[in-house]
Amino acid sequence: MGARWSRGYRGDLPNHPRGKVYDGYRNRLFQREQREGINVIRLWTYLSANEGFVLRTVNYVSYMLACILALPFLPKADVVITTSPQFFNGLAGYFVSRAKRLPWVLEIRDLWPESILAVGAIRNETVIKILRWLEEFAYRKADRIVPVTDAFAQYMRNMGVAADKIVVIKNGVELGLFKRETSGAAMRERLGLQGKTVAAYFGTHGMAHHLETVLEAAQLTAGDPRIVYLLVGDGAERARLLEIKERLGLTNVLMLDQQPKDAMPELWGMADISLVLLRKTDLFKTVIPSKIFEAMGMATPIILGWKANPETWC
Repeated sequence: MGARWSRGYRGDLPNHPRGKVYDGYRNRLFQREQREGINVIRLWTYLSANEGFVLRTVNYVSYMLACILALPFLPKADVVITTSPQFFNGLAGYFVSRAKRLPWVLEIRDLWPESILAVGAIRNETVIKILRWLEEFAYRKADRIVPVTDAFAQYMRNMGVAADKIVVIKNGVELGLFKRETSGAAMRERLGLQGKTVAAYFGTHGMAHHLETVLEAAQLTAGDPRIVYLLVGDGAERARLLEIKERLGLTNVLMLDQQPKDAMPELWGMADISLVLLRKTDLFKTVIPSKIFEAMGMATPIILGWKANPETWC
């Protein structure tokens, strides 16, 4: 949430994806901190793990309400910027911008409600209608909309959003951190993967990714000792994937918890192949997973795949 353009920000507590506050933070009503010269204001929110539509929605709604209640205590600003992995989060910007009489810039990182419909997270027609109304409302009220892909921009134009209201800004990679020459030899040794071909997936273990496909590949290649599959991250599906891995006795699959950012270049450095998976839906043909940029920065070959049948195979 912008204040004086890039000088200010506010948000909830670092807690993704498990809904547990990171060390060094407390879920208090109102708190300030300085991060790299930026004034950060954090607000109390109801925290929940990154799983389940209802509790996650309560999480986002609580943040939106916290923003509204904090309005009298916010500093002067030139523009309000919100990002929308879910509309209740992004809609906080509407209320702040109207109360402060400021322009509102809405970034769209995922299409809602299309993304949750694509994975079957909701089926209630009334709820779907409400979410579609919120989508149209946000696009109509925002002064500028910033989607992260050209396909998202086309989707919005098809909805009747004026083309001059849309500015595409794509994701990228920090080339100073993700460099081709980064060695993963020490990490390979720590994990016991010397001499192996490592096919790695880094990122959220969610419904949209259908990572059972990786376990299926591991089962098919279980007789080849040269190949190992590495899954790094967390998400709503991780516990189930771990259970499947153990049940099938997949010794060629290694699953690591979510890792700190500074550990990722070394992990990427030992990956021979980057796996990028999504369910096979028309919507997911419009997205560009951010891990693709990291793989390109590291010059790691990419296997991009869609799962044709979203039903669990095992």
